[in-house]
Amino acid sequence: MEFLFWFSAVAAIYAYTFFPGLLWLASIVVRLGGTPGVRLAEQPSANGEPFSMIVPAHNEEANIVRKIGQVLAALALNPKNELIIISDHSTDRTILAAQSIVHPQIRVLDNAGFRGKARATNHAVLQAQNECLVFTDVETRVPTETITKMIEMLSRSGVGCVNAQIVFANESNDKVADAAGLYWRFEMWLRAIETSLNLYATSSGPCMAVRRSLFKVLPSTGDVDFTTPLDVIEAGYICVHMTDCPAFDVLAQGSDIEFQTRVRMVAKNFSGTITRWGWRNLFRRPLYTWALYSHKVLRWLTPFFLLCALSFNLLLIGRSWIFGAALALQLAFVAMTIGGWIAYRYNKAWPIVPQVYAFVLVNVAFFIGVIKSIFGGAPTFYVPTRQLQK
Repeated sequence: MEFLFWFSAVAAIYAYTFFPGLLWLASIVVRLGGTPGVRLAEQPSANGEPFSMIVPAHNEEANIVRKIGQVLAALALNPKNELIIISDHSTDRTILAAQSIVHPQIRVLDNAGFRGKARATNHAVLQAQNECLVFTDVETRVPTETITKMIEMLSRSGVGCVNAQIVFANESNDKVADAAGLYWRFEMWLRAIETSLNLYATSSGPCMAVRRSLFKVLPSTGDVDFTTPLDVIEAGYICVHMTDCPAFDVLAQGSDIEFQTRVRMVAKNFSGTITRWGWRNLFRRPLYTWALYSHKVLRWLTPFFLLCALSFNLLLIGRSWIFGAALALQLAFVAMTIGGWIAYRYNKAWPIVPQVYAFVLVNVAFFIGVIKSIFGGAPTFYVPTRQLQK
């Protein structure tokens, strides 16, 4: 029981402490050794390759025209650039709104198959005319310079997938959203270090690009941000997180929306990541496996480790003062969580406890998401965050 307690306790904090610490130390060694993480064999052409931007949309009548307007400057850089709006069985006037902007480089399609973002994406990729595919969401604002830099990076030898640095805005000063912002800043930092070590194995759905020749058909519960990067790595290419390329998105506002978003994300990603990576890559690419499982899978399993540590701790009370102290720390953490909930509920500006509450909220969502994923509850379609808030 003592072994199981310590194993669970260490595993619970590993993904947030030991793993990033090891990556940080490794990145320092790499820098001191003068070996760059992303080794590029060639420079792109001055004008860059043309791109096909794919924007899935479900009931985005109110926002799709704004999104198109943001992309026009990037389309103008090359007459072969194109924007594909793929409506995922919208029940409003999304298609008519998109078609109201008549432009030779814009096409508006309807998902020809069953509903779902993955199926809509697969359909749009079949229609794309260029090798460089850019995927972005309706609610994400992507500067033209970011698109240009992403295409330049993707045009280099050995690079198969790139993504922008997602900058989230908290539109209503929501405390849970603030804490989620801290989480995402940590996530962006971690991705940058993994890129420097050639261990980056994921991407950012709001703004990413991939070579069409490396894209494989997505399963119904898959998505380009966690499925496609694994296909890119398996093909022998690398993924790159670009810290100098911002794209702007909005954080989920409110604990309920944040919770739903996390559950949906983990329910889709947990079993999908393990299945797509497969047994064959566990040993063929051990460093990638370590990074992928440490970064994602073990983080999603953190709530299970926390519950195991608490359970074994209760059984070990009386064995040693260490277990009494450990239980006291865990109970203090529970008390801070309750304090964070009170602070959020009554809009109190208390220090630390809102972040603890947000951390626990995320891990409860991870717990439910993993359970849903294991028992086949992963959703095949989703409602955009802004529509959830409505």
